[in-house]
Amino acid sequence: MDLSDDYPTLKIVAIGAVDTARQVVDYDPEMKNRVAEIRVELMEPQEILEIIARGESALNIAIPPQMRTSIANYSAGLPSVCHHLCLNMCDAAGVTQTCPEPFPIPADCFKEAMKLYVEEASDSIKSAFDKARRKERSNKFDNANIILRTLCQIDENGAARSELLKKIHEIYPTFPNSNLEHYLKKLQLDAYGKLIRFSELSNCYSFSDPFYRVFAMVLYEKSPRHRPDEGISIELERLLKSFVIKDSGGPVRIVFKRS
Repeated sequence: MDLSDDYPTLKIVAIGAVDTARQVVDYDPEMKNRVAEIRVELMEPQEILEIIARGESALNIAIPPQMRTSIANYSAGLPSVCHHLCLNMCDAAGVTQTCPEPFPIPADCFKEAMKLYVEEASDSIKSAFDKARRKERSNKFDNANIILRTLCQIDENGAARSELLKKIHEIYPTFPNSNLEHYLKKLQLDAYGKLIRFSELSNCYSFSDPFYRVFAMVLYEKSPRHRPDEGISIELERLLKSFVIKDSGGPVRIVFKRS
């Protein structure tokens, strides 16, 4: 703030996946009128589809409609995930530059793209899920997995505890509210990966990071609007059980992005 004397146009932009600026910057009272909050919403599926369409046009490729829908759903509103999956598909299809002739992307490339996405997931994400899903003792219900899987079936904005319980009861009718309350608190702790957050503004529980939701959707093979191809399930299940984090080093890849 003191540097504004030398740099009149100085601005500081702090970003974070939280509800209010106060959670990003615990500012002093004198900063009250000097902080502007700008909320950046996640993209709608149609906006994700537009990214894919621009990439198809730029590279002269054709992605089957079902694959485009799958990408949009797994992206969960995150354009970076869309770029990543599309890049993986292009790698699987051997597309490294604009094709001289229209090139259809083979259907099995989406399966390869998903496998590669899981393989390349950062160690911090995998570690968070390992903490959350570890078994402490023998329980009637696999509480953490039930809750995380249920959150995958709900809108990215999350849901109130009563809504979560109602959704869980569709599959586990005797699942107790006390278990849900207890594990929702645990899953907000660092010791349990801190995968979930509670918003006092909406009174809803949701994944603390949109990337966690994307990874969980791959892990549990669930999506709010789309059931993935069953052919992917066995491959991903085997892959996730023997998860190995690869070295991030290597050649620079072509970025699939808006033209």
